[in-house]
Amino acid sequence: MVDITITDILLALFMARIIHAYISLFGKPQQSHSVWQTALWIAYLCFESLIFGLDSSYPLVTLTGNILFMTLLYRAANGTDLKTSVFHMGVFCTAWMAIEVATHSFLLFVTVDTKATYTLGRAITQLITYIAVQAYGRFMPKGKAAPLPLRC
Repeated sequence: MVDITITDILLALFMARIIHAYISLFGKPQQSHSVWQTALWIAYLCFESLIFGLDSSYPLVTLTGNILFMTLLYRAANGTDLKTSVFHMGVFCTAWMAIEVATHSFLLFVTVDTKATYTLGRAITQLITYIAVQAYGRFMPKGKAAPLPLRC
């Protein structure tokens, strides 16, 4: 049974804000959202709320869904090619997961209540990631956020 709370919805909205801030660092995002972008954002918010409601019991589904949705959102917002989109969002998801694992490991070491630890860990992870994205955007030299030349 899926138990979606208001906390899950708020954390999914905050997660969407973090992703939008990260996507905005690379290239110049379009000012107006198309119907396609709006549908992607709504589908992504529903996906995240559902995953949070399931307490992320399926980490492979969570990772795959996040990379898929984030890549599509990045590509729709910046109009980049698929390789660049996958690369930028893969790096972002990897960094986010490293922060999440470190935060949850620390909280499990300190506390005993797993449900409260899970919710608190998600909130702390999102705050740390948001601060990291904002700091990266502030200290990144102008022009260095251009798409990387990838050759395969």
